[in-house]
Amino acid sequence: MRKRFLVVIMIFVIIANFTSCSNFSSSQKVKAPKNKIIPIRGTYKVEGVDNYKKDDMIERSFVFKEDEFWDGVDRFIGVNYKIKIVDMSEYLLNGYKIDNSVNKGKEVQVVSVLSNGNFIYDFIKINDDLIMLVYNKKVYKLKKITDEYDMSFWRRNINILPSKKVHPIKI
Repeated sequence: MRKRFLVVIMIFVIIANFTSCSNFSSSQKVKAPKNKIIPIRGTYKVEGVDNYKKDDMIERSFVFKEDEFWDGVDRFIGVNYKIKIVDMSEYLLNGYKIDNSVNKGKEVQVVSVLSNGNFIYDFIKINDDLIMLVYNKKVYKLKKITDEYDMSFWRRNINILPSKKVHPIKI
């Protein structure tokens, strides 16, 4: 009986030794995957806004590319997209205090645009051709124009904001 007890303890010690954590170097740390294909890639145009007739955002275009984002005024280079699946009515109620009980239980993708770790916008993907943007307590509806995202068309008259700090070159 005593030998069996010692054998069980030795087996336990051996198993614990093999499964114990080892030291990880900083290069071995687990990193979150980078989203290379975003679900709202392409060009969208603001078609309407709830409860407002006139707005500066109407007719503004938004362009989504894997590493760039343009909001009609500013162009962001080196952006990251964070994607989460949420209940649409709960998300709007908890995040923006907008009651949307019509869509209760409807799961949607929310795509957050981040530049240098800073939040820019959240977009709610309704379907492949329609997304929503909640901005300044207004709900904007954006319709997909094209899957293309040629930024050269919009390079005039926009502010380019790099996500990484650029140091000026001294001569």
